[in-house]
Amino acid sequence: MRKLAIAVVLLGSCTLASAQENGKEKEAEVKSSGSWYSHMWPFGDKPAAKKAAEAPKKSEPSAAELAAQRQTREEAALNRRNEAILKLREIALRTHDDVLLHQVEQLEQSAWDLYLKKTEEPGPGEHK
Repeated sequence: MRKLAIAVVLLGSCTLASAQENGKEKEAEVKSSGSWYSHMWPFGDKPAAKKAAEAPKKSEPSAAELAAQRQTREEAALNRRNEAILKLREIALRTHDDVLLHQVEQLEQSAWDLYLKKTEEPGPGEHK
């Protein structure tokens, strides 16, 4: 019972401290309306909200940013492919399957070739 009383006292004091801090901020914002109940209700006439400063318009990303985004995206794709290839390699080694091992090596090479193809810089006049 004593612990409950202590918890209630702490909760009450935290609530009062928070209300006092919020009250100071609200006093500056609220204009006097002449009626005592206008401060009790959170809805109703509110002062016009200040418009947030408009964020500057974002320009198109530069070629370097686009290349970096493309490289990051393709690195993630290469890592996913390599994880699958590694699992296939483990299966091939566990089952002593030389044909599967050869196919895994081909997949690994084709995944690397695809990564290189997708991350190479486009030449002048070429578009991706």
